[in-house]
Amino acid sequence: MAGRLLTTAEVAERLGVVESTVRWWRHVGSTGPRSFTIGSRVRYREEDVEAYLENQYATTARGA
Repeated sequence: MAGRLLTTAEVAERLGVVESTVRWWRHVGSTGPRSFTIGSRVRYREEDVEAYLENQYATTARGA
């Protein structure tokens, strides 16, 4: 697996939301970037966060 692994705090900062929002997305499982655990720690692949951002842009962009 290549690329950086991000913490919940780093993902929240990158997406401009609070950490509890990222945790809620993980709990609900139907939105937000893909995540996984290493031991008891939740991590996000940087590529998955970027893909989530691109998908959000593509589905919400208007008048482009």
